[in-house]
Amino acid sequence: MGVDHPTTLACRHELACRRALAGDTEGAARDLAEVARDRRRVLGPGHPDTLATFRRLDRLRREIGVLAEETPNGGPDSPDSGARNEDETGGNGGGHELDPNDEPTGPHFLGRFRK
Repeated sequence: MGVDHPTTLACRHELACRRALAGDTEGAARDLAEVARDRRRVLGPGHPDTLATFRRLDRLRREIGVLAEETPNGGPDSPDSGARNEDETGGNGGGHELDPNDEPTGPHFLGRFRK
């Protein structure tokens, strides 16, 4: 089908999400950023699939920030860094509307069920 085919882009998006579920959130964020760039180029910035990838990427980056806050030394997104947290951005990364099918992707979310 080719690297720019919508189905290929959808598979790359899904693989990145599965990578996050497997625990490699930073690798998944890198992969999603590439897919987002390619979907914007191929499908356009307003296409629903492009927007879904950017929403998922935004959510994953926020989850990475939450994980950094939970480490003893904080991190670049720790409360002391002055970075905005989820509550300050309306809970969904700013102006994006939440997609009901856009579930959290990373291990931080899955940890809620492992108690």
